[in-house]
Amino acid sequence: GFRDCFAPYPCWPQDLEMPTHPGDILERKGAYDELFGNFELLNEQRDEQHQEVLELERQKNVLALGIKDRKQRLKQTCKRITNKVRERERIDKLLHDLNAGGARARLAMCSLQWDNVTPEERAIIFRERLQKQVMVSPSSPKLGRSAAMHHAAVQASSRKATLSDGRHVPLRCYSGGEADGPTTAATALPVVVYFHGEGYVSGNLDTHDWVCRALSALAGVTVVAVDYRRAPEHRFPAAFEDAYGVLDWISAGGLGLCPPRLGVAGDSAGAGLA
Repeated sequence: GFRDCFAPYPCWPQDLEMPTHPGDILERKGAYDELFGNFELLNEQRDEQHQEVLELERQKNVLALGIKDRKQRLKQTCKRITNKVRERERIDKLLHDLNAGGARARLAMCSLQWDNVTPEERAIIFRERLQKQVMVSPSSPKLGRSAAMHHAAVQASSRKATLSDGRHVPLRCYSGGEADGPTTAATALPVVVYFHGEGYVSGNLDTHDWVCRALSALAGVTVVAVDYRRAPEHRFPAAFEDAYGVLDWISAGGLGLCPPRLGVAGDSAGAGLA
Protein backbone atom coordinates (compact mmCIF):
# COMPACT_ATOMS: atom_id res chain seq x y z
CA GLY A 1 0.00 0.00 0.00
CA PHE A 2 2.87 2.42 0.71
CA ARG A 3 4.32 1.73 -2.76
CA ASP A 4 0.99 2.72 -4.37
CA CYS A 5 1.07 6.23 -2.83
CA PHE A 6 4.07 7.14 -5.06
CA ALA A 7 2.61 5.70 -8.24
CA PRO A 8 0.58 8.80 -9.42
CA TYR A 9 3.67 11.11 -9.48
CA PRO A 10 5.39 11.04 -12.91
CA CYS A 11 8.32 13.13 -11.64
CA TRP A 12 9.76 10.36 -9.54
CA PRO A 13 13.54 10.17 -10.27
CA GLN A 14 14.37 7.37 -12.70
CA ASP A 15 17.62 6.45 -10.96
CA LEU A 16 15.92 5.95 -7.58
CA GLU A 17 14.25 2.70 -6.69
CA MET A 18 10.69 2.77 -5.48
CA PRO A 19 10.75 2.51 -1.69
CA THR A 20 9.31 -0.71 -0.36
CA HIS A 21 8.76 0.40 3.27
CA PRO A 22 9.06 3.59 5.37
CA GLY A 23 12.66 2.85 6.29
CA ASP A 24 13.78 3.32 2.69
CA ILE A 25 12.54 6.94 2.74
CA LEU A 26 14.80 7.78 5.64
CA GLU A 27 17.73 6.22 3.82
CA ARG A 28 17.00 8.31 0.75
CA LYS A 29 16.71 11.57 2.68
CA GLY A 30 20.28 12.53 1.87
CA ALA A 31 19.60 12.11 -1.84
CA TYR A 32 16.52 14.31 -1.62
CA ASP A 33 18.42 16.98 0.28
CA GLU A 34 21.06 16.96 -2.44
CA LEU A 35 18.40 17.33 -5.14
CA PHE A 36 16.75 20.24 -3.32
CA GLY A 37 20.14 21.87 -2.89
CA ASN A 38 20.78 21.55 -6.61
CA PHE A 39 17.40 23.11 -7.34
CA GLU A 40 18.13 26.06 -5.09
CA LEU A 41 21.54 26.51 -6.71
CA LEU A 42 19.95 26.47 -10.17
CA ASN A 43 17.38 29.03 -9.04
CA GLU A 44 20.13 31.30 -7.74
CA GLN A 45 22.07 30.96 -10.98
CA ARG A 46 18.93 31.71 -12.96
CA ASP A 47 18.28 34.85 -10.91
CA GLU A 48 21.88 35.99 -11.38
CA GLN A 49 21.68 35.42 -15.13
CA HIS A 50 18.36 37.29 -15.23
CA GLN A 51 19.96 40.27 -13.50
CA GLU A 52 22.86 40.11 -15.94
CA VAL A 53 20.41 40.13 -18.86
CA LEU A 54 18.60 43.14 -17.40
CA GLU A 55 21.89 44.97 -16.97
CA LEU A 56 22.88 44.18 -20.55
CA GLU A 57 19.53 45.45 -21.81
CA ARG A 58 19.97 48.64 -19.81
CA GLN A 59 23.43 49.16 -21.31
CA LYS A 60 22.00 48.44 -24.76
CA ASN A 61 19.31 51.12 -24.29
CA VAL A 62 21.92 53.61 -23.07
CA LEU A 63 24.09 52.91 -26.11
CA ALA A 64 21.08 53.21 -28.43
CA LEU A 65 20.20 56.61 -26.96
CA GLY A 66 23.80 57.71 -27.30
CA ILE A 67 23.91 56.61 -30.94
CA LYS A 68 20.62 58.42 -31.66
CA ASP A 69 21.90 61.60 -30.02
CA ARG A 70 25.14 61.47 -32.02
CA LYS A 71 23.20 60.91 -35.23
CA GLN A 72 21.11 64.00 -34.53
CA ARG A 73 24.22 66.03 -33.79
CA LEU A 74 25.84 64.77 -36.99
CA LYS A 75 22.72 65.68 -38.96
CA GLN A 76 22.68 69.18 -37.48
CA THR A 77 26.38 69.59 -38.20
CA CYS A 78 25.89 68.52 -41.83
CA LYS A 79 23.01 70.97 -42.12
CA ARG A 80 25.13 73.81 -40.76
CA ILE A 81 27.94 72.92 -43.16
CA THR A 82 25.50 72.91 -46.08
CA ASN A 83 24.14 76.31 -45.05
CA LYS A 84 27.67 77.69 -44.77
CA VAL A 85 28.53 76.41 -48.24
CA ARG A 86 25.38 77.99 -49.69
CA GLU A 87 26.10 81.25 -47.92
CA ARG A 88 29.64 81.30 -49.27
CA GLU A 89 28.36 80.64 -52.80
CA ARG A 90 25.81 83.45 -52.42
CA ILE A 91 28.47 85.88 -51.21
CA ASP A 92 30.74 84.91 -54.09
CA LYS A 93 27.93 85.61 -56.53
CA LEU A 94 27.18 88.98 -54.93
CA LEU A 95 30.84 89.97 -55.15
CA HIS A 96 30.92 88.92 -58.78
CA ASP A 97 27.80 90.99 -59.55
CA LEU A 98 29.17 94.01 -57.70
CA ASN A 99 32.38 93.82 -59.72
CA ALA A 100 30.36 93.51 -62.93
CA GLY A 101 28.70 96.90 -62.36
CA GLY A 102 25.53 98.18 -64.00
CA ALA A 103 22.15 96.61 -63.33
CA ARG A 104 23.69 93.51 -61.77
CA ALA A 105 25.51 95.65 -59.22
CA ARG A 106 22.32 97.55 -58.36
CA LEU A 107 20.44 94.27 -57.82
CA ALA A 108 23.27 93.00 -55.64
CA MET A 109 23.13 96.14 -53.50
CA CYS A 110 19.36 95.77 -53.14
CA SER A 111 19.81 92.16 -52.02
CA LEU A 112 22.43 93.18 -49.45
CA GLN A 113 20.03 95.72 -47.93
CA TRP A 114 17.65 92.88 -46.94
CA ASP A 115 20.29 90.60 -45.42
CA ASN A 116 19.71 91.65 -41.81
CA VAL A 117 15.95 92.12 -42.09
CA THR A 118 13.68 89.37 -40.73
CA PRO A 119 10.67 88.15 -42.75
CA GLU A 120 8.32 89.84 -40.28
CA GLU A 121 10.12 93.18 -40.69
CA ARG A 122 10.06 92.82 -44.47
CA ALA A 123 6.31 92.21 -44.36
CA ILE A 124 5.80 95.41 -42.35
CA ILE A 125 7.85 97.40 -44.89
CA PHE A 126 5.92 95.95 -47.85
CA ARG A 127 2.58 96.71 -46.16
CA GLU A 128 3.56 100.31 -45.50
CA ARG A 129 4.68 100.77 -49.10
CA LEU A 130 1.45 99.29 -50.46
CA GLN A 131 -0.62 101.43 -48.11
CA LYS A 132 1.05 104.59 -49.42
CA GLN A 133 0.54 103.54 -53.04
CA VAL A 134 -3.08 102.45 -52.80
CA MET A 135 -4.59 104.92 -50.35
CA VAL A 136 -5.14 107.63 -52.97
CA SER A 137 -8.92 107.93 -52.82
CA PRO A 138 -10.58 106.39 -54.70
CA SER A 139 -7.94 104.66 -56.85
CA SER A 140 -5.58 101.71 -56.96
CA PRO A 141 -2.47 101.46 -59.16
CA LYS A 142 -3.29 97.81 -59.76
CA LEU A 143 -7.05 97.71 -60.27
CA GLY A 144 -7.77 101.14 -61.75
CA ARG A 145 -10.12 103.93 -60.66
CA SER A 146 -13.72 103.91 -59.45
CA ALA A 147 -16.19 106.79 -59.69
CA ALA A 148 -16.81 108.64 -56.42
CA MET A 149 -20.58 108.21 -56.83
CA HIS A 150 -20.21 104.45 -56.43
CA HIS A 151 -18.47 104.91 -53.09
CA ALA A 152 -21.14 107.28 -51.85
CA ALA A 153 -23.90 104.83 -52.77
CA VAL A 154 -22.53 102.05 -50.55
CA GLN A 155 -22.75 101.73 -46.79
CA ALA A 156 -19.84 99.94 -45.07
CA SER A 157 -19.90 98.37 -41.60
CA SER A 158 -17.43 96.34 -39.61
CA ARG A 159 -18.32 92.93 -38.20
CA LYS A 160 -16.65 89.80 -36.89
CA ALA A 161 -17.30 86.22 -37.88
CA THR A 162 -17.14 83.59 -35.14
CA LEU A 163 -15.64 80.39 -36.50
CA SER A 164 -16.23 76.85 -35.27
CA ASP A 165 -12.96 76.88 -33.28
CA GLY A 166 -13.97 80.04 -31.42
CA ARG A 167 -11.71 82.46 -33.29
CA HIS A 168 -13.03 85.80 -34.59
CA VAL A 169 -12.20 87.01 -38.11
CA PRO A 170 -12.72 90.74 -38.87
CA LEU A 171 -15.06 91.51 -41.77
CA ARG A 172 -16.23 94.60 -43.63
CA CYS A 173 -19.70 94.47 -45.15
CA TYR A 174 -20.65 96.70 -48.10
CA SER A 175 -24.34 97.09 -48.92
CA GLY A 176 -26.00 99.11 -51.68
CA GLY A 177 -27.90 98.88 -54.93
CA GLU A 178 -26.98 100.28 -58.31
CA ALA A 179 -25.85 103.88 -58.33
CA ASP A 180 -29.05 105.15 -60.00
CA GLY A 181 -31.46 102.79 -58.26
CA PRO A 182 -32.87 102.30 -54.77
CA THR A 183 -30.74 100.75 -52.06
CA THR A 184 -31.88 97.24 -51.15
CA ALA A 185 -31.65 95.78 -47.67
CA ALA A 186 -28.44 93.83 -47.17
CA THR A 187 -30.24 90.72 -46.00
CA ALA A 188 -32.24 90.51 -49.25
CA LEU A 189 -29.25 90.90 -51.59
CA PRO A 190 -26.99 88.17 -52.90
CA VAL A 191 -23.71 88.01 -50.99
CA VAL A 192 -20.23 87.98 -52.52
CA VAL A 193 -17.42 87.07 -50.14
CA TYR A 194 -14.31 88.95 -51.29
CA PHE A 195 -10.71 87.98 -50.47
CA HIS A 196 -8.06 90.65 -51.02
CA GLY A 197 -4.81 89.93 -52.82
CA GLU A 198 -1.16 91.07 -52.54
CA GLY A 199 0.64 87.79 -52.03
CA TYR A 200 -0.99 86.75 -48.72
CA VAL A 201 1.30 89.34 -47.07
CA SER A 202 0.60 92.99 -47.87
CA GLY A 203 -3.10 93.48 -48.59
CA ASN A 204 -5.80 94.29 -46.05
CA LEU A 205 -9.34 95.64 -45.85
CA ASP A 206 -8.24 99.23 -46.45
CA THR A 207 -6.15 98.57 -49.55
CA HIS A 208 -9.12 96.91 -51.27
CA ASP A 209 -11.88 99.07 -49.84
CA TRP A 210 -12.53 100.88 -53.12
CA VAL A 211 -12.93 97.76 -55.23
CA CYS A 212 -15.39 96.24 -52.74
CA ARG A 213 -17.45 99.43 -52.81
CA ALA A 214 -17.45 99.50 -56.60
CA LEU A 215 -18.40 95.82 -56.82
CA SER A 216 -21.27 96.28 -54.37
CA ALA A 217 -22.62 99.38 -56.14
CA LEU A 218 -22.31 98.16 -59.72
CA ALA A 219 -23.40 94.53 -59.15
CA GLY A 220 -26.14 95.30 -56.61
CA VAL A 221 -24.84 92.78 -54.07
CA THR A 222 -23.64 92.71 -50.50
CA VAL A 223 -19.87 92.37 -50.48
CA VAL A 224 -18.22 90.86 -47.41
CA ALA A 225 -14.46 91.51 -47.34
CA VAL A 226 -12.48 89.07 -45.19
CA ASP A 227 -9.43 90.17 -43.18
CA TYR A 228 -7.83 86.72 -43.14
CA ARG A 229 -4.58 85.96 -41.34
CA ARG A 230 -1.47 86.80 -43.36
CA ALA A 231 2.05 85.49 -43.72
CA PRO A 232 4.70 85.42 -42.39
CA GLU A 233 3.13 85.74 -38.94
CA HIS A 234 0.68 82.94 -39.77
CA ARG A 235 1.72 79.99 -41.89
CA PHE A 236 -0.34 78.10 -44.46
CA PRO A 237 -3.15 77.08 -44.29
CA ALA A 238 -4.19 79.86 -41.89
CA ALA A 239 -5.53 82.11 -44.68
CA PHE A 240 -7.51 79.29 -46.27
CA GLU A 241 -8.96 78.19 -42.93
CA ASP A 242 -10.17 81.74 -42.24
CA ALA A 243 -11.62 82.11 -45.75
CA TYR A 244 -13.50 78.83 -45.64
CA GLY A 245 -14.63 79.37 -42.05
CA VAL A 246 -16.14 82.78 -42.91
CA LEU A 247 -17.89 81.30 -45.96
CA ASP A 248 -19.37 78.56 -43.78
CA TRP A 249 -20.41 81.12 -41.14
CA ILE A 250 -22.22 83.28 -43.72
CA SER A 251 -23.96 80.32 -45.36
CA ALA A 252 -25.26 79.28 -41.93
CA GLY A 253 -26.91 82.69 -41.41
CA GLY A 254 -24.13 84.55 -39.64
CA LEU A 255 -25.22 87.86 -41.23
CA GLY A 256 -28.73 87.51 -39.81
CA LEU A 257 -30.28 85.08 -42.25
CA CYS A 258 -29.11 82.80 -45.05
CA PRO A 259 -28.40 84.81 -48.22
CA PRO A 260 -30.53 84.03 -51.31
CA ARG A 261 -27.34 83.49 -53.32
CA LEU A 262 -23.72 83.23 -52.20
CA GLY A 263 -20.54 83.65 -54.25
CA VAL A 264 -16.81 84.15 -53.79
CA ALA A 265 -14.38 86.50 -55.48
CA GLY A 266 -10.89 87.87 -55.07
CA ASP A 267 -7.83 89.20 -56.83
CA SER A 268 -4.33 87.74 -56.98
CA ALA A 269 -3.79 85.68 -53.83
CA GLY A 270 -7.43 86.29 -52.94
CA ALA A 271 -8.43 84.73 -56.25
CA GLY A 272 -6.50 81.64 -55.20
CA LEU A 273 -8.50 81.50 -51.97
CA ALA A 274 -11.74 81.98 -53.88
